[in-house]
Amino acid sequence: MTWVLGCSSAERLGSTLLHQSLKWLTIDLDTAVNTASGPVALEQLSFGDEFNRPIADFEWSVSLLQLSFGDKFNQHIAQVVWPVSLQKLSFALSFGLCFDQTIAGVSWPTFLHQLRFGYNFNQSIAEVVWPVSLRYDFNQPITDVERPASLLQLSFGYRFKQSIAAVVWPVSLQQLSFGYHFNESIDEVVWPVSLQQLSLGKFATSP
Repeated sequence: MTWVLGCSSAERLGSTLLHQSLKWLTIDLDTAVNTASGPVALEQLSFGDEFNRPIADFEWSVSLLQLSFGDKFNQHIAQVVWPVSLQKLSFALSFGLCFDQTIAGVSWPTFLHQLRFGYNFNQSIAEVVWPVSLRYDFNQPITDVERPASLLQLSFGYRFKQSIAAVVWPVSLQQLSFGYHFNESIDEVVWPVSLQQLSLGKFATSP
């Protein structure tokens, strides 16, 4: 079952409003959720571009797998207790355009596999404690990813095995490492001239 709450609705979102059999829910209105709780069967929850309310007291569904927020979301998330089942978390393409909160104190879900920040994200990540699952299980294409020009160190986890032939590396990069399962050809890779240390996986194919 899918349910969309549109921007024309003026109702406060309460736990009695949500049918417990819902699996996909989109909330496209700016309404309080501090007293609400997600349906027990909910797997995917999306907050639309108009939503900008505190979420620290929201009771997430224990079955939630995907969660996304829209363009105007600008709330503190350090005190949020995310559902342990959450695998994908996205703060929209324009994350940072309105969002101006630190993520240093955020406790990310243990099994999070995908965390997405948008084009305008500009917060320090020096003290961020990332979930182990992002380092260990990450295995997504990186060809079109824009990395900070000042990046010095970059490491990929145990299961990463994607092509890097067309990747444009930051010009400042000094250390680059790939995990155990990396097995892609590096024949056509253009390494940054600043690179001082390169570690390849056990199965890497080199010239």
